[in-house]
Amino acid sequence: MFGQIVRHEVRLVLVMDGDKARALVGVRVHQMNGKSCGDIIWTAGFGREQWQILLPEFEQMLRDAGCVMCRPICRPGWSRHLKQHGYRLKHIIMEKPL
Repeated sequence: MFGQIVRHEVRLVLVMDGDKARALVGVRVHQMNGKSCGDIIWTAGFGREQWQILLPEFEQMLRDAGCVMCRPICRPGWSRHLKQHGYRLKHIIMEKPL
């Protein structure tokens, strides 16, 4: 993860509440079908209910960066919140430790 940040493959978004950091979001901007797409590849923080309401502002930030699509890669629990904002399920990723 750190290497992706150093190589500028992942951008960091810090969510602040006054002088307190609430969350850190990793965003990968890439080309998909010749257009910019922003993938939210990870989130970390606390008090999610307090900062998940910032999703429309986050989407605007991606639009301002030239993105035409936002694709959160998230745990199933996020789907309830994201569906309320017009997101739809496209893929399922399954994993198994080896």
